[in-house]
Amino acid sequence: LEIPTGIIADKISPCLSVKIGYFCKFLYIPFVLISFYIDNQSIITIFIFVGTAFFAMGESFLSGASSTVLYEATDDSFDFGKFISKVTVLFAAGIILSSFLAGYFYEISPQVPFIMTGITLLFAFFISLRFKDIRNEKYTSYRKILKISSQLIKSSRSLQITFLYSGCIFSVGMLFTWYA
Repeated sequence: LEIPTGIIADKISPCLSVKIGYFCKFLYIPFVLISFYIDNQSIITIFIFVGTAFFAMGESFLSGASSTVLYEATDDSFDFGKFISKVTVLFAAGIILSSFLAGYFYEISPQVPFIMTGITLLFAFFISLRFKDIRNEKYTSYRKILKISSQLIKSSRSLQITFLYSGCIFSVGMLFTWYA
């Protein structure tokens, strides 16, 4: 299930969408890590629900926008299709490798894979802050990004409902996988 966050990439900036996406995905990590230290099952469920809602929003903001940012940074002579296919293969190999390593690191401590993921997402977020929007340079400051995204979410009732709905669906799915 994906929410229509492409409006930010289309109307304002794909760079802004990528920045918001990585930041939202990073916000997932503290909620999960804190849930390891809580004894109350209801509060754990709330923390995981809120964290996975942030993760779902981040995925939605990144969907398509990250490819757009890469595409806009290239010139016409660059074979973008070939580049994306190589990136996809490397991404799949990274997922396979990290799946094996996550199990090993989980044996050391259940928090370690989440901490490593958080570091990676934070690193990706800081890299995305350096992206320059070719179409529109006025949205590059972090303060403006937060202001514009909060205004957009506050002004659109349908976007708010869609965020809530998709966050609920994603969180329930994550809860089933965690407790299964």
